[in-house]
Amino acid sequence: MIASIKKLFSGSKEVVGVADRYVAGMDQLQVEVENEQDAFLLDPGMGPMTYITRDGRVLLDMRTWDGEPMREAT
Repeated sequence: MIASIKKLFSGSKEVVGVADRYVAGMDQLQVEVENEQDAFLLDPGMGPMTYITRDGRVLLDMRTWDGEPMREAT
């Protein structure tokens, strides 16, 4: 994901392809988290994607923001 963003802003002529791959990657991560954590996306945000789980935990998926792993909000 981070590599896609770097390429997108590097002045590459294939911006549409890079953007399409980035969106597909975001969609894939969303499905993964929703299925594995029994969660619902609250905010795709201009930061980490934020989810709420069936048992009420709030998860921050940092992978799409700064490359850090997903964690539970405190």
